[in-house]
Amino acid sequence: MITSIDEPPTRMKPEDEGYTVRRVAAAGRGVFATRRFARGEVVCRNPVLLLDQDDWRRCEATILNDYVYRWPEEGRPRAVSLGVGSLFNASDAPNVDVEIDVAAKSLTFRAIRPVEPGQELVLDYGWGAGAADRIRGGKSRTLHVVG
Repeated sequence: MITSIDEPPTRMKPEDEGYTVRRVAAAGRGVFATRRFARGEVVCRNPVLLLDQDDWRRCEATILNDYVYRWPEEGRPRAVSLGVGSLFNASDAPNVDVEIDVAAKSLTFRAIRPVEPGQELVLDYGWGAGAADRIRGGKSRTLHVVG
């Protein structure tokens, strides 16, 4: 049986969580702090959608290639962050790091140094020195190699 609720659920906006998504020249979109984050503070946790080899082969030649993480689970080579996690731009001077939780099938993004309101939240995807400057299709990310 379906029951109705008199009051609609309250939906949190990303700004309420301390970040927002904005356009970034030459990178498409980026994630920006709307409040201060202390070193070690969690910015966000995102569940992931895991892609098996067949799914990944079908998606590899699509734009999805620009938004996935390598996943360390056997038979599941890639994961899509179901949240802002796939929108963090790359930087050789990151202020956010990501922790992969295979059991929970989630990514936790944490400030690795203090971040002030208005600053872009950026990751080092492990491409090597200067590699974050690569631009492919107008975006400053290709395959996220974290993990």
